[in-house]
Amino acid sequence: RVSAQLIQTISRAEESKTAGIKNNLRDLFIPRKGFMFVAYDFSQVELRLFIDSSGCTKMADYIKAGHDPYTATSWDLFTKKFIESLPKIEQKAFRQIAKAISLGLLYGMGMNKLIAQISSYGLKLSERRALEILNKYYKLFPVREYMQKVTSEIYRTGKINLNIKSNRMEIMRDFKIPQDLAYKGVNTLIQSTAGYVLKFAMLRVNKFIKDCQLSRDVRLVACIHDELLFEIRSDVLDDILLQDIKNEIEDHETFILPLEVTVKKGESWGTMKDFSLYADALNLVGAVDAK
Repeated sequence: RVSAQLIQTISRAEESKTAGIKNNLRDLFIPRKGFMFVAYDFSQVELRLFIDSSGCTKMADYIKAGHDPYTATSWDLFTKKFIESLPKIEQKAFRQIAKAISLGLLYGMGMNKLIAQISSYGLKLSERRALEILNKYYKLFPVREYMQKVTSEIYRTGKINLNIKSNRMEIMRDFKIPQDLAYKGVNTLIQSTAGYVLKFAMLRVNKFIKDCQLSRDVRLVACIHDELLFEIRSDVLDDILLQDIKNEIEDHETFILPLEVTVKKGESWGTMKDFSLYADALNLVGAVDAK
């Protein structure tokens, strides 16, 4: 049995950059005998929180229409016709580029670092071309306006306020930020809110486990980035229980867009596979029937 103080630093196998060597470290993490690992992974939580805070309706419309927001952003930046003409592996690379641009700009990444990150996905850009893409992004999405709003508040008051209240979570907190670090204000707001989202999800799940007397059958093992990892006894693991836990974790009330999770399960942390719940399948059938 293996443990780690900084479990977040253990990358997925496909993320390994060691040439010729596949990283299988996550396979070493296994549940107790008679248990399975089940993971609930929040989908694009930071982007959805940005959409809520900034009022970015264009990106919200993508998600509401069922599009992956980063893929849709790549359509906007490079044209949908061009992206869909590419092989799937190249489409995925352009999605990653759109994601790097979206999150990089949101957190104040500079031009040179952004060009370097985009280049790591195989797209070599001149500074002029990169500037054209960034300006196009700024016209499409209110990142610059949102950052100016947050930094202006810091310059004016020396702090930013996080005030969220719903049936799912309640936060009232001020963050004092020096003026010379005002550019980190957006980062502070979005990542702090994401942290609270995970915290309140864990509190709700913990209450559910206690109320249902499931402490011997269900155990929250770790929180890794935006993912909650559970050990669940194999003989009680069924769709109903997994859906009940999913209902406790997700938040469909607090923000403009629901904070949803995907469910994975496996016999080790490294072999987790996406798992469609019965309720999700019913929703999919209902959506197809509605069409």
